[in-house]
Order: sequence, then structure tokens, then C-alpha cells
Amino acid sequence: MPDSQRFDWRRFPGSGLSRRALAAAGARRAELLHAVRVLVAVASTFALTSIMGVQGFWAVFTAVIVVQASTGATLSAVRERLVGTLLGGLVGAAASSLHATELWARSGVLAVTVAVLTFAVAIRPQLKVAPITAAIVILGVTPGLSPLEGAMLRMFEVVLGSIVGVAAALLVFPAPARRAALERAARTMLVLRQLLAQLERRLAGEQNREEVYQSHLEIRGALAGIEDVVTEAATEQATRLGEQAPETVLRTLWRVRNDTVIIDRALREPLPDGVAGRMNPAAQAMLVAAERHLAQCGAALVAGRAVDDAELVSAHEAFEREVEAFRAAKLTGALDFDDAARVFGLIFGLQNLFVNLTDLGDRVDEAAPQPKAPWAPLGWA
Repeated sequence: MPDSQRFDWRRFPGSGLSRRALAAAGARRAELLHAVRVLVAVASTFALTSIMGVQGFWAVFTAVIVVQASTGATLSAVRERLVGTLLGGLVGAAASSLHATELWARSGVLAVTVAVLTFAVAIRPQLKVAPITAAIVILGVTPGLSPLEGAMLRMFEVVLGSIVGVAAALLVFPAPARRAALERAARTMLVLRQLLAQLERRLAGEQNREEVYQSHLEIRGALAGIEDVVTEAATEQATRLGEQAPETVLRTLWRVRNDTVIIDRALREPLPDGVAGRMNPAAQAMLVAAERHLAQCGAALVAGRAVDDAELVSAHEAFEREVEAFRAAKLTGALDFDDAARVFGLIFGLQNLFVNLTDLGDRVDEAAPQPKAPWAPLGWA
């Protein structure tokens, strides 16, 4: 075919969209791998139930529900699913044994059973599937089977789906909760670094209250997310399928975040001119060093490198010298109470920030990745 008649795919309007879609998918690597785990779990569960000759939709539903973003979350979901299904199935079968045939009687049995189990869920949210299971058993939605046989079949399918789900979580791109916690903590440090940069610009005279407020919200949400993953890591450790996440890093990050709140409050208004000229340069240098220290901690937490706090220590020493000179000059004598409180609040916040950031460096050193066991490719400790 002559070159002039060949179709040039580079000129196809959809080619750019496809490249952008692939790039976006690549940026969401964790989510993409989770989708692959669910795909494998669902396909395997459906194949097994087809071979066994059972209907299988409860098994497939279970596989979709229990496969989570981390191994620990999957184990927790499996436990909740099994316990809730077992309780709902037993209670539903017991209620069905009353043999209520009249519409009013059957409605009453269904309503009372679901209400009792809903009360139990209000006390123990982990049992949330129990009322649904009991209602399904009482309504007898499995043709040709008694309520008890239907409950047993449902339990069998849930167990099968749970087993396949756990196998997929362990064997298909395993995602240990400890690693997820470290990665989330590293990303949170980057947001904290961004907040410190915003506070440094506040010292330079920029009024960015809304920007700082949004950063505080993002940090609080990120820290709450890390707490969830730490809990998932504890589940993995309890079943010997993973390691405990470094809770000390999380606690130290909370303290660093609290220091930024103190500094933010101290800088809600510009410092008095007589004070700003003396304090601002050293305080800005301290915040810049803190930003770089956080960036270093985030990189070291994932890569397992040691943290060097020499720059932070040097900036803090310079800040302390300026504070001593400021106190010796007795510059706060002419300030009103509110301005003096903000000046000393800034000093207190920056000193606390130094203490907690150096502690964060030590905790990051402790959290360095450990040597992998021979079965590490499976995601086991």
C-alpha cells in the first residue's frame, strides 16, 4: 500500500485521550492493583461455584465485599462477614422454625427478628450483615430449600468467597498495611511541609488564612486515615500475616500538626514592627529548615534511609540566639497583652516544633524497613 494511503494512528483523535487515560491509570497504581485483586477474586469464585454446581451469587458478592485495599482490611472484612452471616443465619433459621404461615404472623416474626438484630448492630457495628442475612433466611428466597438448608448454603458460599478473597489479598499484588501506613505517613509529611511553607509566607506578610485552613483540614483527614491503616496492620500482626505499623510515627505527626496550629494562631495578625524586624528572619529560617527536614523524613520513611537533622539543629540554634537577644532587649515591655501573647506563642510553637521534628527523625529511623523473610513475596512477615 502506498505511504499516502496508510492510516497514521498518531493523527487519530482518540490517541491523545488514550495516552492520557493510561497516564492517569499509572498515577493510580495502588487503586489499579486493587482492581486487579478484585478481578481475580471474582473470576476465581465464579469458576469454583460453577464447577461445584451451586448458584454462587452470595460467594461472588462476598469476594467483592471482603477484598480491600490492604491485607489487614481484608482480614477484618472477612471476620465481620463470617460472624454477621453466622449470627443472622442462625437467628433467621430459629425464627423460621416458628412456622408462621399467616401474613400478619410472618410479618411480625420478620419485623421482630430484624429489629432485635438491628439493636445488636447498634451495639456492635461489625454485625451489620446479620439483619440482612436473617431477613433472607426468613423470606426463604432459596427455592426448594428449607430455611435452615438455605442458611447453611448461604454460609457455605460466604466461607468460600471469604477464602478466595483472602487468597487473592495474599497472592495477587499483596498490599501489607504496614507499607500502606508508611506511604500515607510520607504523603502526610509533604502536606505538613506545604503548611510550614504557607506559615513561612505568612511571616513574610502574605495573608493566606483560607489556604492554611484547607491545609489543616487535609492534614487532619490524612492522619485519621493513617490511624485506620495502623489498625489494619495490627490485625495482620495478630494473624502473623504482617508487621505492626509504626504507631510512634503517627503520634509524633499529630504533635507536629499541633505545633503548626500554635504557630498559625500566633501569626493570625502580623507581629508588631519592633518585634518583626528582630524575630521574623530567624523564625522564617527555622520554618524553611523544618520544611526540608520533613521532606527528608518522608523520603527516608519509604526508602529506609537515616535522617540527618544537622540543618534543623543549626537553624534552631540561630533562632535560640535571637530569642535570647530579644529577651535581653526587653522588647515586649511596650507591647499590649495580646501582642505579647502572640510573640511568646510563636516562640513556644517553634521550640516545640524543633523538639517534635527531631523526635520524628528518630522515629523514622526506627521504622526503617526490616529484612524480608523468604516468603515476603506473598506479603507475609
